[in-house]
Amino acid sequence: MDFAALHINERFRPWYDAGLRFLYQEGGDPFECEPEGHDPREDIPWERIWERYESVLPRRGRTVWTYWDLGYDLGGRPDPRRSELFHTIRDALKWPRGSIAFWPMAYLRNDELFPNPDFFWRGVREASARGVVCLGRRAFDALFPGEDFRVQTLARRGMRILVLPGPAEIAIGPNNPMKMALDALRGFNAL
Repeated sequence: MDFAALHINERFRPWYDAGLRFLYQEGGDPFECEPEGHDPREDIPWERIWERYESVLPRRGRTVWTYWDLGYDLGGRPDPRRSELFHTIRDALKWPRGSIAFWPMAYLRNDELFPNPDFFWRGVREASARGVVCLGRRAFDALFPGEDFRVQTLARRGMRILVLPGPAEIAIGPNNPMKMALDALRGFNAL
């Protein structure tokens, strides 16, 4: 039995069930240490933010997933449609629990997202992931500046990266993007 799940606010349960356990550590808001103001990311105490997540980041995760709006979802403005989408994807894949870890590549401050690829890649290393699933053009452009965005599998940083459309495009896009995404993820799982 997962005793930690007994004390979760029900509005966060879908995220917890989707693998975001590292966010529900006792001790307050993980972003409480951010400075006030609207300065560039260099002044953010990333080490302190990392310490909050690092101790509970799944170590056996097969993949780390990220998308631009994950910063909003983790910053107190979760979108239930994205939660439902990821729950549907996880159920369709039938991957073992814990094989998907979500890790942000941008942080939310004053209602604006600021990318931090170094912070993201550190989480990927610490999770010992075998691959990364990058969802959407904005996340891809932040992590791989200057490269052409398209659905593809890349080899970067000693691992495979699956590039897919963003959550909104997968959920409602034309030409059955959910099937395309699931097919790509099933193939990617065979690493």
